[in-house]
Amino acid sequence: MTDYTRHPITFGADTLLDAVSGRPHSLEAERAVARALVYRFLSAAFRYPDSEALASRDQLMRAVPAALTLLAEPGDYRLTDRFIAVKLAADRITPDELERRYVGLFGHAVGSSCPPYGAEYCASGERLQQAHTLSDLAVFYGAFGVGISELVHERADHVSIECEFAAFLCLKEAHALDHHEDGLLDVCLAAQRRFLKDHLGRWLPAFTRLLEIEAGDGFHTALAAMARDWVDDNCRRVGVEPGDPRVELRLPAGEPEDCSRCPLAGAGAVPLAPTEV
Repeated sequence: MTDYTRHPITFGADTLLDAVSGRPHSLEAERAVARALVYRFLSAAFRYPDSEALASRDQLMRAVPAALTLLAEPGDYRLTDRFIAVKLAADRITPDELERRYVGLFGHAVGSSCPPYGAEYCASGERLQQAHTLSDLAVFYGAFGVGISELVHERADHVSIECEFAAFLCLKEAHALDHHEDGLLDVCLAAQRRFLKDHLGRWLPAFTRLLEIEAGDGFHTALAAMARDWVDDNCRRVGVEPGDPRVELRLPAGEPEDCSRCPLAGAGAVPLAPTEV
């Protein structure tokens, strides 16, 4: 089973950078690779900011402007402006301060004020959604033969994991386009639609709204705005309506929280299932 959280599937990071810089692809395949690159940047930026995540973020950051230029409609600089705000905020904050703010925003458990876990956001009355969401993600990931590394102490519905999987789907789309595999292309596009409708596109608008409120000015506010507009655009590209930004949090006051997969829990934490999907 392929481990996609530490290593992207189909293309490595260097190949992504090369592809966006003009490696031989059809235009539509190159655009799909560009979308994957932006998703991978968001994935790295939303991870716990250890040295590896920051190195990955900064490497991908250098290629994002070219990717956004390739994808932008004429005269539409909105996402480029969002990215510039993220880049400027990243340049102004030290790694220690970024870590302090990450801990302050996301805490040691899922019950923070703006949890980065999709199953924590649900419409009124959908209190059994967490189990259904995690189960559905396990089926989704498994259908494409990918899994979560034991080294990654996050649930399958963490924003960084879902962004990485969205990148994988874009890379599969690029592969199908370049190899003229129409059946695979149909599968990839259908998977993107369903994944955005049922998962990332459903809850990220609510998550980013809360994050902008809680974070104030700075890196995470700029990142939330970019992620919101990026996912909104990708939802509309595949004919999916983005989720309600005012959807409720699942956890009621006083409900026990499990932080065993959180990277802040310390060494020796027992991974919370699913560890492979």
